[in-house]
Amino acid sequence: MKKLLGIVVSGLLLSGNAYAELTNLVCKFTNIDRSFGLSLDFKKSLWIDEHRNKHHMKHNENLIQTSTPGGTVSSELNWTHTYWRLSRLTGSGYVEAHKISDDELKPVKDLYLREILIKKLGNLEDESLTPKRNKIINEHLVEFLDKRNGAINKMNFDCEKSKHKF
Repeated sequence: MKKLLGIVVSGLLLSGNAYAELTNLVCKFTNIDRSFGLSLDFKKSLWIDEHRNKHHMKHNENLIQTSTPGGTVSSELNWTHTYWRLSRLTGSGYVEAHKISDDELKPVKDLYLREILIKKLGNLEDESLTPKRNKIINEHLVEFLDKRNGAINKMNFDCEKSKHKF
């Protein structure tokens, strides 16, 4: 009963008002001693990490997803893309590191480039179109990464709502 109450409360905290400016979260990895801050802007569909980097997110009433650029931890662990998935119902999520070749990514690039051209967002000199292009690119990457097997690393985390703005 206590666990069920905790899940319901977490869900209510994370669902919040979809039109609120920012929802601030404090998240902690479950398998290592590290926490991180996260802000979510549901109106603009932005996932804002603790370094204030903004990434477009895909979300509905149950789930929040985004893709971020990869990185390098060591010569043995480097990746090209990171996939984040967070449940709005439980506050639990995971992050996966993926190493994707250009050949594997080509069909995804073809899809988002086609959509950008169809929506007449291809003028790279018009910087006002950049957010719309980035949103399309991220949505296609999220869809691809959500279905892809073969993450080179996966870490679980739990989040709670915070009053602190990051």
